Amino acid sequence: MVVCCRYLHHLHERADLDRAVAELVRVSRRLVLASFWDAASWPALRVRLGLRRGEGPHGRAAVERAAIESAFERAGARVIDWRTGLRFVSQQTFAVAERTP
Repeated sequence: MVVCCRYLHHLHERADLDRAVAELVRVSRRLVLASFWDAASWPALRVRLGLRRGEGPHGRAAVERAAIESAFERAGARVIDWRTGLRFVSQQTFAVAERTP
């Protein structure tokens, strides 16, 4: 298993996300566990509504689960599970992906 924590939400461009996920899948034998800041969380919603200041162009940015899932699919893996402390409350989410044969 390859573990990647607190990195994917720093990649603001799709190409950068694709490259990072492809490398994670490439070096894994079977599973990848990756964390990111979920766009469906309460803190991310507060930023979108202007109730909380974002971190700017070089900070963390919330990522939609669909974007993470698509990046894994393009890299030859599929997300088999999502885990979070409290859905919609906790911003950090984990994706468990498995390489496809």
